[in-house]
Amino acid sequence: MFSVVVPVYNEEASIRTTINKIFSVCEGFENFFEVVAVNDGSKDKSLEILKSIKNTKLTIVDNGSNKGYGASLKAGIKKAKYNLIVICDADGTYPIEKIPDLVLESKNNDMVVGKRIGRYSKTPFIKSFPKFILDQIANVVVGRKIEDINSGFRVFKKSDIEKYFSIISDKFSFTTTSTLSYMSNNLSVKYIPIEYNFRQGKSKVRPKDASDFLFLIVRTVMYFNPLKVFFWPSVFFMILGVGKFIFDLFNEPYLNITTSSMLFFLSGLQLLAIGMLADLLVRTRNN
Repeated sequence: MFSVVVPVYNEEASIRTTINKIFSVCEGFENFFEVVAVNDGSKDKSLEILKSIKNTKLTIVDNGSNKGYGASLKAGIKKAKYNLIVICDADGTYPIEKIPDLVLESKNNDMVVGKRIGRYSKTPFIKSFPKFILDQIANVVVGRKIEDINSGFRVFKKSDIEKYFSIISDKFSFTTTSTLSYMSNNLSVKYIPIEYNFRQGKSKVRPKDASDFLFLIVRTVMYFNPLKVFFWPSVFFMILGVGKFIFDLFNEPYLNITTSSMLFFLSGLQLLAIGMLADLLVRTRNN
């Protein structure tokens, strides 16, 4: 038993095909399932097309106005009647026939994610390069290999994801923050390779979303494991301070400790103290 949640915003070119294919695949796999399509204030004929699809297993949620990708997923998840949730975009990029594979893997994992093969090559360089850099930053901050941080094709339990609704983004970063939330809490995340197709229609992601992704990565990890954010900057400044002191000692042996070396070292020490205090507060909150 599972619910497939599909966020929809101006997807008239692909929404009918997407919904019909979900029904076709799921009906051959499981008797008890539903599709929850969330119209996020579409300005085209998306809502009209959804209403024309006659199937008792289809539930339509209309946000009324554009609230965001994450907000739409949250609305669909809240409306879902089954605990197991599948999320899938409506733009034709994801292989819907892989839903059974993801659902089966979810029996032994907290989250199962479709890892997109060739996702960078099928995205313009101006968008793919920032995403690649953000992926590497997330790997360093979390301390684990994240194979695909923002794939919109995944399976998880409603009872798990709702715990993090307060910190998960209402915008395009829903998938990013949910991945970080699971990994920061040592929940199991399984990746399954999938083919990634060219989207139908116009992309909704804007260049400024890259900076939002970065802030969300740092904020989410800060919420669960702040010491990982503070530790390396603190070490960097302390090493810089010690290095500056040694440099000054060899070049001006009669000088006392310089202000700059002391400033660097104390800045690093202060960052470490803040990180340890924040980490203590997080551990106290979790207990």
